[in-house]
Amino acid sequence: VCGRWCRFSGVTFCAAAQAFWWVNFRLPFGAVFAALGLLIGEWINRYVNFWGWTYFPISLVFPSALIVPAIWLDVILLLSGSYVITAIVGSLGWGLLFYPNNWPAIAAFHQATEQHGQLMTLADLIGFHFVPHVDAGIYPHGRARHAAHL
Repeated sequence: VCGRWCRFSGVTFCAAAQAFWWVNFRLPFGAVFAALGLLIGEWINRYVNFWGWTYFPISLVFPSALIVPAIWLDVILLLSGSYVITAIVGSLGWGLLFYPNNWPAIAAFHQATEQHGQLMTLADLIGFHFVPHVDAGIYPHGRARHAAHL
């Protein structure tokens, strides 16, 4: 899904937008606006790059959940009114809420299934079926692609 950098870049953009909206307008929803903008950009990226170029299943490349941690950040600023407390408590909550926010999207892939006499999760099964065969230049789901050999 999203690597380690996504957690830090998301909170950085949200904190900058939050500071702008709080200082200029005294409105505590800058983090949510920034998170919505990041999510729209991520969905465009996922659709164009993963589906448009490689035909990878779009259900496997969802963006990470940023809205709930952004709401947490805005609520901490609204309740405390302090940048220091928001930086400490808000960023702690951002990191702690990031992992459980992804569970609704990936929980279905942890269901057990039996395939050819072996018990595995759906995530394992999907991983076996969607590994590109680079030597053949063909994906298992039938779409022909040209592989670049170095």
